[in-house]
Amino acid sequence: IMTDLEVQKIKGFLASMYLSIEKINEIERNIKQCRSKLGTKGIRYDKEPGSPSGITHDQRLIDMISKIDDLEVAKKIEKKKSRYLFVSFNKANLLEEEKELLDDVYIRRLSYEEIGKNMHCSKSQVYRKITNIYEKIYAIIC
Repeated sequence: IMTDLEVQKIKGFLASMYLSIEKINEIERNIKQCRSKLGTKGIRYDKEPGSPSGITHDQRLIDMISKIDDLEVAKKIEKKKSRYLFVSFNKANLLEEEKELLDDVYIRRLSYEEIGKNMHCSKSQVYRKITNIYEKIYAIIC
């Protein structure tokens, strides 16, 4: 039987792993959005009288390219972290059914009752399955 601290450690590990995926996707969306802005022709305020910000078109372009570069670096860092987490996770040799169960909990955010209905089993059976998965993962990460 695992202690609450051990279970919390595993939950934190799994949450980090799934959060890392979400962060990478968010960064990729931001990069795509920035690149689409670069390709959009807009109104130029090149030192025009009454320019609201006084920032030139060239400066805006430089700022956007710099932002894309920063996002690309953040993406590389997050991918390295994600790779490390997934290598550790894969060492647990989980079955596809077990991975799907974790997806239900951490990605789809389903309750044990909902998962039980989908799997045609009780909430306590789902709990036991999750506990068994946690024990496999704990043996690897600790």
